[in-house]
Amino acid sequence: MRMQQKSQFVKRLVTSMVLLGAVSVNAMADSCIWYADDDTIRQVQTSTNQITHVIPLRNPQRLIMNATDCGVWVLDKNNSKLLRYSADGVLEREIRVRNLDARLDEVDLLHVDPYDGSLWITDDRRIDHVTPTGQLITSFSAPGDVRRMQVALDRSLWALGKRDLWHFDPSGKLLTSYPLGRHLADDARYFELDSLGGLIWPADDNDLAQLKLVNPVDPPLRIRLRRDVTGFTLDPFTGNVWVAQKEALLAYSRAGALVHTTDLESRNLRNPEKLAFDPISRSLWAGTERSINRFTDSGEFVVRFAARDGDEALGVPAFKVEPTLTLVRPPQNALTNSPQPLFTLNYGAACNSVVCTFPNDYLAGYRLTVTLNSLAVGSQFLFDLGTGQSSFTPATRLPEGANTFSAQVKDGFGTLSNTVTNAFTVDTIAPRFLTVVPLNGAVIPTPLAILQGTTDDPQATVVLEGTGLNQTGANFSFPVILQSGANIFILSAIDRAGNRTSLSRTLIRASLSINIAAPTPSATVSGSTVLVSGTFQGPSNTGVTVNGVVAVTDNGVFYAQVPLQPGSNQLNAVATSPDGTTVTQAITVTNSGSSPISITASPVYGVAPYKVTFDLQNATGRTITQIQADYNGDGAVDFTTANASATLEFTYTTPGIYTARFTVLDDQNASYPISTIVQVIDAARLDQVLRATWGGMASALAHGDKAQALQFLNTQAREKYGPVFDTLISGMPQILGSFSNLQTVSISGDLGEYAINRMINGVNRVFFIYLIRDIDGVWRIDSM
Repeated sequence: MRMQQKSQFVKRLVTSMVLLGAVSVNAMADSCIWYADDDTIRQVQTSTNQITHVIPLRNPQRLIMNATDCGVWVLDKNNSKLLRYSADGVLEREIRVRNLDARLDEVDLLHVDPYDGSLWITDDRRIDHVTPTGQLITSFSAPGDVRRMQVALDRSLWALGKRDLWHFDPSGKLLTSYPLGRHLADDARYFELDSLGGLIWPADDNDLAQLKLVNPVDPPLRIRLRRDVTGFTLDPFTGNVWVAQKEALLAYSRAGALVHTTDLESRNLRNPEKLAFDPISRSLWAGTERSINRFTDSGEFVVRFAARDGDEALGVPAFKVEPTLTLVRPPQNALTNSPQPLFTLNYGAACNSVVCTFPNDYLAGYRLTVTLNSLAVGSQFLFDLGTGQSSFTPATRLPEGANTFSAQVKDGFGTLSNTVTNAFTVDTIAPRFLTVVPLNGAVIPTPLAILQGTTDDPQATVVLEGTGLNQTGANFSFPVILQSGANIFILSAIDRAGNRTSLSRTLIRASLSINIAAPTPSATVSGSTVLVSGTFQGPSNTGVTVNGVVAVTDNGVFYAQVPLQPGSNQLNAVATSPDGTTVTQAITVTNSGSSPISITASPVYGVAPYKVTFDLQNATGRTITQIQADYNGDGAVDFTTANASATLEFTYTTPGIYTARFTVLDDQNASYPISTIVQVIDAARLDQVLRATWGGMASALAHGDKAQALQFLNTQAREKYGPVFDTLISGMPQILGSFSNLQTVSISGDLGEYAINRMINGVNRVFFIYLIRDIDGVWRIDSM
């Protein structure tokens, strides 16, 4: 199965190379190669073409570099030692071959695994695999004498014999054996492994053959050369195989076409025997009789370094390809308001740790492993050939709060990419406004108002739309200028995830005022009370009293049943705003005498549904013969009785102000028309007023404004809680933030009862808050 999968991958890879072109790579800004010369080894920095280190060393036979750093392994054949020098030319490690494996004879070949830095060494037949620190991993014998060996991108080992090519896994197990006798005229001398192209290039003195990894028994591509082959190497990106001959360098493409020819005689270069391709600087290196020479990947001459024996040893970085994975979305540590966010991964590759670009057909061969909140979801990702990206959208909502994501890919050679991890947060819950004052529809007497309140998210940003004003935190306060009439403001609370809650506030600019409509000034009235009515303007929760009697109010209209004394009476109507501002209008009326019959409502106001009892008082000394009642004042008689002791009561179900009208007859046929006022309160509207009162106090405390906070308390509450506010004012934002939302317990005509919760020392404590209608008609906090 593994071989079948590998074959499918290689087929796809070869197809993509043909259709879309070869791999492209950005050369590193700096790399290096090593070469041997006159009992030294020398390092060349390829970005400057300068020799940067010279190390005295006798008998260097092989120079092998790993994939990324500028260090080098040296095989000292005569002394049977492996020497490791750092990029700075410092000897880091010395390994005696005999200490590795006593069965090894004279070591001839040395190769490196570019992925883990391990070494493959061999004499004629014995092959050892060794860690970079000198521990033996495995040891085995090849079927015949080994002339060359290479490590493939899948980390398996290929070894070339005289007439055979052997393929081993990393443990030394022989996987396949390819006879080369029918493909080459003479014994094989060289071979190159094109892992990306899925090709094997064996060569003898005058022939090149090209075998396909997917099916090596297919008839090969054969190229007959006119002159002997003296050197052989491969450009792993383009797949061009380079052949050194006495007077020229030739490059053949994967299709077998001659694509580059470099004449050596014109540059006085002779007998190239060492040929190597540096995948980092993308350059071809050739060792000739007295020089080491650099060429471009198309064979153009770059630079020459004098060397007494340029064909001794030449080392270039080993070629390594690794898949790379990048998280495109969601961003690292993202906070998202999408419960089903789009996940996108970008596939890529690095060649010798430098970004290289492969056709997307190649990337499609990656195998993806993904966990989302510890659940495997890799199979649900879809790869897009057009973009080289793989994407996935969860089919169900992710949980609120912290979520985790991890992904990794494996390429067709079995190499794992970097692991992409992401801890992100899903937040789909929009912030809520807990309090906003003034109340919607409030009448404001001044041109300047403060729109303020609190939210349940201390990290939310509250925006006053259309003004450019915004504040971050649980508390907000915006000064606003009011024009005459209605002013509409839009507040938006936006959390860090982008969830938004908006609300509208209409504030009406009008001065605090009051006007008595009835009775008229200097009027003469009869009876023990008089119904005083009129209009007023002011903020929400403005109270009205007439001669100390709290009036019923609704939509700017007030009514009060005011007691009278015989003779002249002054009626003083007072409107009081929540901050204590007052305006007064006074008129004088004359009372011509008390009415011998009166009816009073008890109580005057209450919350719907509301049952009112009416009490009749008779001071005439006569017998009441009939009572007619129109309880809701609509002109229709609701109740008639001849019993003066009958119960007079009515249940009001619809909020509003009602004038209850009665007609009473006595035994002398005298008729007494009587009217009284009843207010049926809308509990929902009153609840808004009471919550705004609590919210106004809380908002003022949160902003450290004790004086404003006290305006929402009645006199006795101010005396009680003022010192408490002084003590706790600095910590009020945290204290208020620890309370639950306000919860309604009960609402009546004179009392509102609410509750809040708070955890104290692990105990869920409940606190009750009471608001009452004060003596000036304004609702204020009484206790909490």
